[in-house]
Amino acid sequence: MNTTIRHISHLLRECDTVAVPGLGVFRRCYSSARFEGEALLPPSEHVVFVHGCDSDDNLLAVSLARSLACSVETSRGRIADDVAEIKNRLEAGLDVVVGDCGVLSAAPALGGIVFEESSRFKKANALSWLAPVEPLAVASAGSEIADEGVERHEKQRNVFMQSLQRTASSAAAIALLALIAFVASQLPRKSASEPQMATFGIERIDFQSQSAPVEQSAPDKALLLILNTPADGMSVVDPEAERQRKAAVAEPAPDSDRYFLVVASLASDSEARKFISAYPDSLRLGVLETEGRYRVYAASGESFASTKAVADRTGLTKRFPTAWICRN
Repeated sequence: MNTTIRHISHLLRECDTVAVPGLGVFRRCYSSARFEGEALLPPSEHVVFVHGCDSDDNLLAVSLARSLACSVETSRGRIADDVAEIKNRLEAGLDVVVGDCGVLSAAPALGGIVFEESSRFKKANALSWLAPVEPLAVASAGSEIADEGVERHEKQRNVFMQSLQRTASSAAAIALLALIAFVASQLPRKSASEPQMATFGIERIDFQSQSAPVEQSAPDKALLLILNTPADGMSVVDPEAERQRKAAVAEPAPDSDRYFLVVASLASDSEARKFISAYPDSLRLGVLETEGRYRVYAASGESFASTKAVADRTGLTKRFPTAWICRN
């Protein structure tokens, strides 16, 4: 096999230019995208051969010397012999195959030798996958169909986006309702107070009315409220009520008294004594201890009616408007 031809094929894969002394120069040329008529050709790469071009490039000689393990001068002699053989074959009308790169042929009408690149070598190029763009005239024939497809795609997209927006709006509304329900469930609820669990009952009594005293029909009601609210404090001293109070001072509660006019309910005995010390001794306030509470009373009686009558007569109802009657 011609060694020079084999090296030419090898070098064209890696180098842009391969000079063959006495024959010509092989060059790899790059073409940018271009129009040919109505077709747009992509960028391309191809090999051209310039016959009879001299060059001082010794790339081929060095490669051959490395392969044959000889000097560059010896490889140049080998190249000259191979080139003579190639010319003899071309003059005889034969083609010379340059590896997988292409074929050299004699062309007397063109003034020498021509090179035709092989399809295999073209496919090996990096830009071989690019195809020509369809001519505009041909493309316009199907433009109407393409436009119809684009319009249909746009309609489908719009329908999808509208459906997506409706779904998102519904989801947002549901999330908002869930948030409102959660916040509402965390708010404190205003409910009726639980009934007071005690050993005595409570009944509201209006001291200003002249109705008859309430009869105790249920023996288990031990506490009757005769004013609007329970009293846990003291009221402002009324001079007129104090004068009336001095006219009829409550006597100490005898053992037979079961009903007491409570004017204050305190947590300890010391608080009860401090409360009593704030009033004159003429009131004769006493302390009644019941279930851990210290109730300060100002009057007592054997019945609810008698206790209420004493409170009205002595002006205690005006002096202590939040007092109540407690059954002990």
